[in-house]
Amino acid sequence: MNKVISLIENAAFMTVTLEDLQNEIILKGPVCEYQNGENQWGTKKSPEVEIYNTMIKNHMSIIKQLTDLMPEPKKELPKPEDDFLKILRRDING
Repeated sequence: MNKVISLIENAAFMTVTLEDLQNEIILKGPVCEYQNGENQWGTKKSPEVEIYNTMIKNHMSIIKQLTDLMPEPKKELPKPEDDFLKILRRDING
């Protein structure tokens, strides 16, 4: 049971963090500029995108683990035919 609680807590944390990262990516964009030395400039994936990409994979893994821990749905047993219907069928079929 502690494993399930831990997974749920981590999934909840990641859900909120992923939403925050999405908002940052929307506001700032998926790339950022960098300076490497005096004259070398360029663009790269933003740190938020890097963290998001890693965390979304971990989040999906936790969701799969939680799904796998769920019990199988109970199969409904066929309802027993009531006696009245049995008599009717017997009379009809001879």
